[in-house]
Amino acid sequence: MGSLAEWYQRIPTPDDLTRVESLFANIQAQFPQLKLEFKWNQPMLTDHGTFIMGFNPSKKHLAVAIEPQTMTRFIPQIDKAGYDHS
Repeated sequence: MGSLAEWYQRIPTPDDLTRVESLFANIQAQFPQLKLEFKWNQPMLTDHGTFIMGFNPSKKHLAVAIEPQTMTRFIPQIDKAGYDHS
């Protein structure tokens, strides 16, 4: 697997797919310096070779792994949007 189009086929429902496509479009628009790479069949965003974010869909949610410094920076927005995080 090496493209978002292939990875999108793993998204279980059309509504979820729409949200995930929007998420990637927004991330790429706001942070164009991030490089999209596929590792372990999952899309990951890196900056100068440093892991920033990784994504893994399941039936009921999209798991997003975020580098700790990035997570700290965005916790207020994540809370405001009503998303769970740990």
